[in-house]
Amino acid sequence: MFNFKFYLLPLLILSIGLSGCTKLNKDVSKTLSIVIEPAFKEQVLDAVKYATSKNNSLEFEIKILSPDPDKRSAEIQKLRTQIMSGKGPDLYLVNCSTDGAAQMNEPLFENPYKAMQSGVFASLDKYMKKDSYWQKENYNPSFLLPGQYQERQYILPLSCHYNMLISDTVLDYTQENDTLEDWISNIKSSSDHALKNALFELDNISGNWFQPAADYNSGQIFFDKEKWSNFALEYLLFKQDYLENEKTNNTDTSSSHILISSLDDINEHTTQIDIIPDIQGKKMAAIRCFGAVSMASDYKEEAYHFLMYFLNNVIQESTSTNGMSLSANGVLGTDYPVQVSAIRTKLSFLDQSKQDLAIKAFQSLEGAYFPTEVEHFIYEEIIENSSLLYGPQTDFKKIWQDKLSALADKAWNDYHTQVTE
Repeated sequence: MFNFKFYLLPLLILSIGLSGCTKLNKDVSKTLSIVIEPAFKEQVLDAVKYATSKNNSLEFEIKILSPDPDKRSAEIQKLRTQIMSGKGPDLYLVNCSTDGAAQMNEPLFENPYKAMQSGVFASLDKYMKKDSYWQKENYNPSFLLPGQYQERQYILPLSCHYNMLISDTVLDYTQENDTLEDWISNIKSSSDHALKNALFELDNISGNWFQPAADYNSGQIFFDKEKWSNFALEYLLFKQDYLENEKTNNTDTSSSHILISSLDDINEHTTQIDIIPDIQGKKMAAIRCFGAVSMASDYKEEAYHFLMYFLNNVIQESTSTNGMSLSANGVLGTDYPVQVSAIRTKLSFLDQSKQDLAIKAFQSLEGAYFPTEVEHFIYEEIIENSSLLYGPQTDFKKIWQDKLSALADKAWNDYHTQVTE
């Protein structure tokens, strides 16, 4: 028998006993409060079901942020006030900002880097040192770096997104150390119309064109205004040329290339998967959701262990032997896993050779970053500049040169403000 309180913010409280019993456990001595996204509800409740079956001294308060933008904004402002006053929940399982076409709600933490620096989160190092999970070669270690401040771990990424070119044919358009500019140059000279058509949608990932853009530990700005604006102009000119001369006349369907694709797009015909690099040649992933324990929590260790249910296989191993069916399967939400085992689980409907292609691509990632408002600003501006192609004919190159230079200046200044404020 176990119990938890279920909140749909603002605090509408329902007491639910998932075992069919609504009687509160008299032995309860600890209440773990968790803020989550609406999309995480089923997975989190399954983890609660498991946790309380193992420890009847735990009770849970699950606070679900509203999917309605206006209500969510009000809830977030209230939570931020509580957090700044040293209160708030024990554990956060929340999304980041978006860096592109993915539609995501307002984040609780607009800039996780600054949240770490402000002391909102507790260090997880002492718990991680005792946890055998971190001794396995399963989690991509480079994904831990964005969640570190002054060499201590405060945030654990739980899902991510990275840009892939998935093809059903073997391609030789790139080399191992190519940059995104090399991709443009090589593909422009290719006769593969399907490949050019895939590259045509590159503006949808423009928030990922230059990462990492800054180092919040050292205060360095890596974003290169000149390099970025030169590449952006080259891409838009490629798009103009392709739109005017090739796209409408292209009827070649002999091959399939999917640019900003999901792991779900991998199928039995997939032959090649390439991570799309950025302007520097780096292969980076955007963190989609993360877990962090509150510095104000009285139950930091319990919160850490609950957080780890979405990375380790403790629940899976237990439920496979007792017939329970739970959805906490190594990734929180619907984006890409941050560990090898969960990729295999997600692609279990395919044979191992196709899973291996996806894992090889995942392991080629060099790092990850938290998207902030700057990446989303860049994306929106590139989309706006790209949309000019569908309006009246004009001197696009001259317009773009001016607009992109101003855009790069603002992006650099915004990064600088975020790092130094």
